[in-house]
Amino acid sequence: MKIENNKKLVSERFHFKTKNSVLILIGGSLLVSLGILMITIGGSWDVTNHLLNKPETFFSPSHAMMYTGVAVALIGSVIFFFGWRGFSKPTKNLFIFPLKVTLIGIALLVGAGPLDFVWHSNFGLDGLLSPPHLTLIAGMLLTGLGGLFSLARFVNQKITTKDSSKYRFLIIIGMVPVWLSATGLFYSFSLPFSDTDYFDFNPDPNFAVIFATISFPFLISFMLLLSSNLANNKFGILSITGILFLAINCITSIVPNSAIHYTIPYYFLNIIPLIVADVIISTFRKNKIAIYAAGGILGTTFYMLYYPLLTYTYNDVLFHQVVWPSIISNIYFEMMHVAYPLIIGPAIIFGIVGAVLAGKIKQKLVQPKKLIAN
Repeated sequence: MKIENNKKLVSERFHFKTKNSVLILIGGSLLVSLGILMITIGGSWDVTNHLLNKPETFFSPSHAMMYTGVAVALIGSVIFFFGWRGFSKPTKNLFIFPLKVTLIGIALLVGAGPLDFVWHSNFGLDGLLSPPHLTLIAGMLLTGLGGLFSLARFVNQKITTKDSSKYRFLIIIGMVPVWLSATGLFYSFSLPFSDTDYFDFNPDPNFAVIFATISFPFLISFMLLLSSNLANNKFGILSITGILFLAINCITSIVPNSAIHYTIPYYFLNIIPLIVADVIISTFRKNKIAIYAAGGILGTTFYMLYYPLLTYTYNDVLFHQVVWPSIISNIYFEMMHVAYPLIIGPAIIFGIVGAVLAGKIKQKLVQPKKLIAN
């Protein structure tokens, strides 16, 4: 009886009034995620340009990518809405939460522009942790989450109906912009980039170190294991998601600084623990020890994965040196011998916490109880 009810639930979920509603909704969700991806890439690139003291104008390439991303996400959210309208009630219920999250996020995202203009007009340049930037990041995160939730629920139906191999990549497209947006939020509370002429929003250095040591291992483990869980722990999803993150961070934070090009091979050694965790989680799947092991391994990568920007965070407590872009790698590697033995324990613990939470969140995300009850 339970199996029959589940089959009935799946068959009901994709009833739609017009033939193209599914394509429209998923196409809109994809545009939402791709738009947020463009914004996060442009934002990371812009931060690096500021650190390198590169002159810029409003029409700089990084700004152009960010504002184009906003337009793409806005168009995607409109398409998402019209696709949602074409479904029958059971399927509307499945996608109403992702739609609401997307619309709230896009409202914050669009509203951040005028707020940023007013702030600049009154206070000049603003730092990373400012009201306009927090509004922007919150909008990015919520909009990205809406796209991810929609894609995850769509893919879950395909997995249930055994037609999933060509759809699992959608999880990667939805996950990477959310991960990058959350990274931007966590950077705001851990990097000393918020001291301006009018306001000093820089976090306390000790708080920043504690926050980074807890939040980044958790974030890496949670995002990567959630991506794997949403794709039914199919090998490759975790690895590809992580490698895309590495590539984007390398292109936006390492490549623009010619003084640290020699560290690129070192940076991509992070692929090894990603693949190891992927093998563990795809082979043993529901084994708790395997989940803890994968989470712990991923947690320990955070100091390397978030190179080079975390150098600024730990330097403020350990070395107190002036971190010039030309010597940032020297400080980073010198500091590693001091910092890493201190942070590896918490990194493992919060990596495991992220892994456990990812498993709990997955089922609630793709199969809400309220809908099942209906």
